[in-house]
Amino acid sequence: AFSRNDVKASNVIISGVGGVGKTTIAKKYIQVYGYLYDLIWWISAESPETVLHEYEQLTIKQKLFEKYQNEESNVVDIVKLWMSSTHNWLFVFDNVNEYAIIEPFIPIEHKGHILIISRNLLLKDSSIDEIRLQELTLEQAKKMLDAQGISDNDEQITNLIKRVGCLPSMLKDVAHFIKSNNLSIKEFLLNKEFNIFDYYNNLATVYKEQGNYENALECYFKILESSKEEKNNINTYFAIATIYQELGELNKALELYNNILELRKSDLNDDILIAKTLNNIATICLQTREFEKAKRLYEKSIEILYKEFGELHPSIATALSNIASVCRTSNKYVEALMYNQKACLIRKKLLGDEHPDTALSYMD
Repeated sequence: AFSRNDVKASNVIISGVGGVGKTTIAKKYIQVYGYLYDLIWWISAESPETVLHEYEQLTIKQKLFEKYQNEESNVVDIVKLWMSSTHNWLFVFDNVNEYAIIEPFIPIEHKGHILIISRNLLLKDSSIDEIRLQELTLEQAKKMLDAQGISDNDEQITNLIKRVGCLPSMLKDVAHFIKSNNLSIKEFLLNKEFNIFDYYNNLATVYKEQGNYENALECYFKILESSKEEKNNINTYFAIATIYQELGELNKALELYNNILELRKSDLNDDILIAKTLNNIATICLQTREFEKAKRLYEKSIEILYKEFGELHPSIATALSNIASVCRTSNKYVEALMYNQKACLIRKKLLGDEHPDTALSYMD
């Protein structure tokens, strides 16, 4: 953990499955020790795009372009320079799927504190401290329910834990639901109003990250069973389709992707989910060597992304690189070069020459 007197660069990872209490611990740390920092910046780090957006906001808030206008020219390098020259700051990188996503955004040496929240074990580097959180044991879960004011005979308590699992966040939500509705445990176990959608969605996410696709699919199907409005199931369809695509069951994936497009027909020009769906269908077409169709779908995806993000955005660069891949695979090398140069230019402006994505563009 961080030391109050530590003047060296310090990085700490809090890892564990979803719902085990990682974010709660991070917020508690800020609540207790936040007064030590001149700036605390919470960063959604699901993708390079979300990190870049947070860095852009930071440069605006701290007026970093004015401060470093003669030294650096892109957002990432400017923030990294600030991190290397400024004391008493805390960055919280939340929801990090893999360290490679955030590594290009962090200088090798810096003068603040970095807290990384992840469901995965990110690093095996002994120089980086890790706080690894586990699910509660049965006895710990019983004690937590007791502390939340939930009491009954041991059999009923055990049945409740078997029903909802041993994740602290789920136990807390269940306890709140039981008390606010003045239910006994037996009544809760028979109750249909508890938010089963969130429960199974969170559980499916954990299974998916563990590579346990069978259990993840089972959870998503239970969500579909409990939902009557098909339009409300679009995100679940997308999640199932991505699993099928990962497993190589392309026909099943395509059926669901096309179902999503049909359900959102009226919003085809203004929906990030539609852009992702078109992109994934295009990737399948590339796998099945339907090159013209793949190119057409990638281009449609880019149109939507332009409207949402503008021309200078990492997602646009990725989509352009995808089209370049289609052109290369179909032996259209001049066209491939054109698209790749566009992608490279965007990455260079946003991320700088040293960023791995920019380097890959040069290699392509």
